[in-house]
Amino acid sequence: MKVPCVILCGGRSRRFGRDKLRAHLAGKPLLTHVIDRVSAQCAPVALNQAPVDLAIQYGLENLPDKTGDGLHPGQGPLAGVLSALEWAQALGAPSVMTCAGDTPFIPLGWAAKLQGETKGQIVVPQSRGHAHYITALWPVRLYKEIEAALRVQDNRVGKFVNSHPHKFVEFTDAQGIDPFLNINTAEDMETAEIYVQGLTPR
Repeated sequence: MKVPCVILCGGRSRRFGRDKLRAHLAGKPLLTHVIDRVSAQCAPVALNQAPVDLAIQYGLENLPDKTGDGLHPGQGPLAGVLSALEWAQALGAPSVMTCAGDTPFIPLGWAAKLQGETKGQIVVPQSRGHAHYITALWPVRLYKEIEAALRVQDNRVGKFVNSHPHKFVEFTDAQGIDPFLNINTAEDMETAEIYVQGLTPR
């Protein structure tokens, strides 16, 4: 049984200088790469805080950040995780995957590997010595705890993970590139373009 996944799209692309979800990598929008990778291993798939026209274009449900009942807008990825948990809970799923809309090289074994390590805890991938807190597996039972954190604007994803039961799972480089590379700058996109052309970036 596949696990559901929500792609978090609420970033403002400030360092990139324009809407990076629409920026082309190897002839396809960046978000298309992410959706293709995720859809191959997760179902159903939804977006969070995506531009409305993109959600319509891809035919995916677009979840807003949770901002009612004392929560405040603009709290970043943890608010997207909260929306993902609510959505997954309505589906009857015990857990949900999340990832960012700017991670085009997510490994095709990502979901299965994290699912295989969960024992009711958060499971977070690591690569090149870094934890990728947004690209994680979340038990839906954490909904109230995340909601409580957001009520007091304690919205750092890493802090939340590290204060709750969790496990890190190591992933190796995919032919010389970080499999969880975020495209944050034009230089990151250039590195990604070199990789997809079959070259190994420096």
